[in-house]
Order: sequence, then C-alpha cells, then structure tokens
Amino acid sequence: MNSKKEKSNIPALMFELKRIKLLKAFIRGKINPKGFWKSGGPVSLKNIPYPKIIAEDWVIVKTVFCGICGSDMTELKLKGSLDNPIRSFISFPQIMGHEPVGIIES
Repeated sequence: MNSKKEKSNIPALMFELKRIKLLKAFIRGKINPKGFWKSGGPVSLKNIPYPKIIAEDWVIVKTVFCGICGSDMTELKLKGSLDNPIRSFISFPQIMGHEPVGIIES
C-alpha cells in the first residue's frame, strides 16, 4: 500500500440480518432470482476497516480471488433456516466469502 488512506478501508461483501431487508429480498427473489441481490436487500458491498494484526504469529492476507460456496448461496437466496444451530457461531453483519486466494501482505 502506498498511503495510509488506502489502508483505512477495504471493500467487503456484507450480509445484514435485518427483517425489512430480508423481506424485500424474499419478495423480489420470488418475482425474479436476481431480486435477492438488488439494492435495499441484505447483501451489499460495504467498506470495512482495514484489519489489524492481533498476534505475533498472525499475518494479513490481501485477497486476490474469493469464492462463494453452496452455503453462501443458500444464505444469499434466503433458503437457510433461522433456527439452524450453526447460527450461534455466526455474527451479523457477516462478511461473505470464506474461500480466498491471496498474497501475504504483512
């Protein structure tokens, strides 16, 4: 990175668990599958703070590519169960994509 300003924020695909956003996406998705990704729904591209190294043996990896798996697609299409026990391990808003390819940056 060339400047401190570049390190202040990075883009991330964010999923927000808000009822009104879920309802909009559900209705739009029933009309047209692309409706799940329309503006105002639970999925959006947000700028998040640049990560900090929290321990000596941690590194920051600059993502070059990132995959969206079947679990992500289930969530994006609102087909997951709200009472799913795995939900207790997830916090919202959630940053989507957990299959990255990257370069160690620092």
